[in-house]
Amino acid sequence: MFVRFLRKGSISILVSPCLVALLATTIQVVSTTAPARADDTPRSKRSKVAALPGYDVRIFAQGTSAYFNPDSIDVAGNYVYVGYQNSTAKDGTDNKTSTIVQYTRRGQVVHIFTVLGHNDGLRFNPSTRLLWATSNEDGNPRIVTINPDTGVITAYTFTFPTPHGGG
Repeated sequence: MFVRFLRKGSISILVSPCLVALLATTIQVVSTTAPARADDTPRSKRSKVAALPGYDVRIFAQGTSAYFNPDSIDVAGNYVYVGYQNSTAKDGTDNKTSTIVQYTRRGQVVHIFTVLGHNDGLRFNPSTRLLWATSNEDGNPRIVTINPDTGVITAYTFTFPTPHGGG
């Protein structure tokens, strides 16, 4: 799940689950004595992450049973790219796959891409219009580029083991 912080008339900020816990300690905490919201949503159903006055916290996108455990995120133009690690081993030795999802800025799925290994980084290159995806942070590093327009995924290989054994 990715959380979007909104301020009327400004840009959304997307936050991964890794940062939600950190943000919860750095922004206002919901008070148990706070007045009820206009929509009277029960407290048990409200977000546990509070926002500063003038901001709302809303869900931007959620994984599915087919893709889950979001980690990486990059925003490029009108699109948001999210890397879901699924249940892959951090060193890729289980030969499972991660899922990269291209969303609109409103959270609608545009494309779904599958990459081998444990996705741990995304970066969109505006010059080439390619999305770089790195995998396997704990060993057996992999890098692929994804062309979001054509769907072509190009894998790059290493001809030698990494000197530190990591990804």
